[in-house]
Amino acid sequence: MRTFLAVSIIVFISGLTAAQGTQPPADLASTINLSGTWRLDLKASDLGGAKPFLIYDALTLVISHQDPVLKITRQLTKKNKTTTQELTYYTDGRGETNPTPNENGKLESKTSWWDKLITIQGTSETPMGGDVVISDVNEKWELSDSGNTLIEYTVSGHSVVSFVILPRSPEKK
Repeated sequence: MRTFLAVSIIVFISGLTAAQGTQPPADLASTINLSGTWRLDLKASDLGGAKPFLIYDALTLVISHQDPVLKITRQLTKKNKTTTQELTYYTDGRGETNPTPNENGKLESKTSWWDKLITIQGTSETPMGGDVVISDVNEKWELSDSGNTLIEYTVSGHSVVSFVILPRSPEKK
């Protein structure tokens, strides 16, 4: 009987924890909005490697955020060649598939709120030389208190591997 009760409590608490991770508090849902144009600040960012070996020199995100839907147009530029990708994330945890920045891969992920952060957890598959490289992806997106900077953290285990600083571009009039 004790075992059944202990297992029931653990299952109940696990369910509460999972449910809390998929919705922002009601007041945050109306105050955190990532809509806008965001451009990479390469000097302020730490992309986890030598800058000459990065897959892009410039990055622009144009985001339309109507929770739970995040629609993103991602423009990547490398050596004056620009690639545009359309991405959609669902912060209610339903799951999504999007292209990876290198164009050939795909990311299958689930996106949810965790306090003031948007978390993206999934698996990317990237073809390379006849093989497919499979990688776990764990990203956290945070809007600065001023609302003028988007910070994207890539996390491995409990350590930040890289972070991208994207200041908001002023609205054109």
